Amino acid sequence: MLHLLLFSLTGFISQNSDIFVAILIGLIGGYIAEFIVPGRGYGLIFTAIIGIIGGWLGQMFFAFISVPTDIPHFNAVLRTILGSIIVVCVFNIITGGRKKANGKEKEKDVYDWANE
Repeated sequence: MLHLLLFSLTGFISQNSDIFVAILIGLIGGYIAEFIVPGRGYGLIFTAIIGIIGGWLGQMFFAFISVPTDIPHFNAVLRTILGSIIVVCVFNIITGGRKKANGKEKEKDVYDWANE
């Protein structure tokens, strides 16, 4: 029974590979955008959502960006990062960033690995 599940899993992945590639590129773009834009950390799932929305916006608005390389999906990752930066900036403006208990803003220090 288990071998039938594993055999059908490879077919499912091959049929939906575009979705998995979009999610992976979204994760990469969202993660890099969180390090570029100061603000708060969002977590893995929200980072993926930011990356997927940013990838969609990036592919729509930055279609003119094309770097000639032999690296597959490099242009898609670059556009996703740019779109994700816009999404993170807009989200930080809407939510006001991270706030402390006394009302002052506190930004995440992405270079302080002890807080991770």
